[in-house]
Amino acid sequence: MVEWRLLSMKYNKIILITIMLSLNLNSILAKKSDRDLPIKILTDNAEGNLDASNVQIFGNITIEQGTLLIHANKVNYKGIANKNQMINTSGNPATFQQVLDTKDQGGKNQVLKARANNIVYNGQTGNVTMQGDAHLNIGNNTISGNKIDYNTITEKYKVSSSKNKKASIVIYPKK
Repeated sequence: MVEWRLLSMKYNKIILITIMLSLNLNSILAKKSDRDLPIKILTDNAEGNLDASNVQIFGNITIEQGTLLIHANKVNYKGIANKNQMINTSGNPATFQQVLDTKDQGGKNQVLKARANNIVYNGQTGNVTMQGDAHLNIGNNTISGNKIDYNTITEKYKVSSSKNKKASIVIYPKK
């Protein structure tokens, strides 16, 4: 396994922020202290431009930054920071986990967990599409279905079922 680290934190942050937005699905609530920690990418293969406008990561991928943990088989990033960013992440499934700054009713930080076979993020619109056995958990609340569309700006979602399995939404009332 090859360990790949970009020398410039500027480019590391561009890649990580877009990956976080694609998988986090609630980046505004992400643990702020994670942003200042180093990013570690472990992968079998990677290639790209040093300006981070086109990065491809292949193989058994693990991305870590603080409480952020991503596992995938393939990550493609295209774009320039804050302009037309597109991230496509795939795996069997691709997974994301991060501790959030928001607290649950017991005073503990909530944990966001997401997984799907394919996750696509459009940085210009804030739209995230999770497809293929898609699951999103924030604290005890869960959304699952064949496809989940989520907007990171409006926090609105749409979930659809497959032919064989209905979509599921479980939301706990706030006490």
